Amino acid sequence: MADQFADAYAFLLDLPRYDKRSTAALKPGFDRILALLDRMGNPHESYPSILVAGTNGKGSTASMMAAICRAHGLQTALHTSPHIRHVTERMRINGVPAEQAWLVEAVQRYRQDITEVAPSFFEATLALSLLYFAERGVDVAVVEVGLGGRLDATNVLNPIACAITRIGFDHTDILGDTLPEIAGEKAGILKPDTPAWTSNDDPAVLATLRERATAVGTTVTSIGEAFSWYGVVAGIDGTTVDTHSRRFPYRGMSVALPGRHQAENALLAIAVCEHLLTSEPLSSAATSAWSPAVTATALGEVGRLSGLSGRLQVLRKQPLVVADAAHNPSGIQSALAWLADVAPQATSICVALGMMRDKAVDEVVALLAPRCGRVYPIPIESERALPASELAEHFKAVAEICRVERVTDAITDFVTRAEAGGAGDVLLIIGSQYMLEQLEA
Repeated sequence: MADQFADAYAFLLDLPRYDKRSTAALKPGFDRILALLDRMGNPHESYPSILVAGTNGKGSTASMMAAICRAHGLQTALHTSPHIRHVTERMRINGVPAEQAWLVEAVQRYRQDITEVAPSFFEATLALSLLYFAERGVDVAVVEVGLGGRLDATNVLNPIACAITRIGFDHTDILGDTLPEIAGEKAGILKPDTPAWTSNDDPAVLATLRERATAVGTTVTSIGEAFSWYGVVAGIDGTTVDTHSRRFPYRGMSVALPGRHQAENALLAIAVCEHLLTSEPLSSAATSAWSPAVTATALGEVGRLSGLSGRLQVLRKQPLVVADAAHNPSGIQSALAWLADVAPQATSICVALGMMRDKAVDEVVALLAPRCGRVYPIPIESERALPASELAEHFKAVAEICRVERVTDAITDFVTRAEAGGAGDVLLIIGSQYMLEQLEA
């Protein structure tokens, strides 16, 4: 089986990949994904789906939605990207990745079709996810949008609800260089008569989302409208949220994801799920009526119920080592805000990071400079990656540069130094999903 899986995975990896080739792997249009799904029997039409777009937080929000649906008794599918350890992480049911044997058989079954249609890696793995969900008879699928929204392959779905997380600057060469432009691309997922919610409160962004909603015949509700108040307490192991919607109280919920920004993501997930699980079509499939208590349990066990990892993940507490998937200025700012909450006494922050060429490196340097004492530039194997030597050049004026080959080397060096007298320091591992992948290798 190991050899068969290696062959199937190698076949998929030969397809154009954005994470390796950037825009050279982007193929506008829906012809390929629609053709591939058609050859598979249009599996995505056999179950309801929820689409989640946004700049930051969409993976966390989608995972929270999946956990909430699962806790209420629904067989819940979750498609996210990119994966950290294994491609089957992109296709999970009830938090469990697809079986390798299933992927081997599915690739064998549709190998000729994939060759003839010539999709990208993202399109092929999305189609396989949607096929897997259909063959396993799920009640609902939560699907994270890949890039943007309007032209993303996930936009072939006809969802029963949409969510748009906070919008910031990322992929500006593709999506636009103003927030309204980027919001317009994200709003491309909105569909007629399909309610949508958002965590955005920027007036220009909200105006863009609602302009698109009106044009297609739907509504967009902000979490500020859906919830009348909320309080947030950030801790090292998670976040406590105290709020109530128009219909239910949610008092003292513990979200098992650190950071104040996760409270925002949790409210967005609750807003969507509360609506869907108190009305058709999901309420009839659930084994539990909508319950704030069940919802709180789900958010407290979001990792187990959805399979999510890599969000301000505490690898050790003494000295503090934290890994996060943040890869753009707004995501990194959220990570720094959490550190200010949980480790205000830290004399400096050490950073291990690798980044892609298309990211706003100078903005990241400016964010980190005030508290950054040491930087470990990490080499990444990707055509898109910024070489570690160039990263070092960006940071050399603001921090000590320590050259290592892998994230694990940075951790070893950091812990050794901290134990020798720098106990107030923190190591933050950020910049790319590849940082998390190295930790799991």
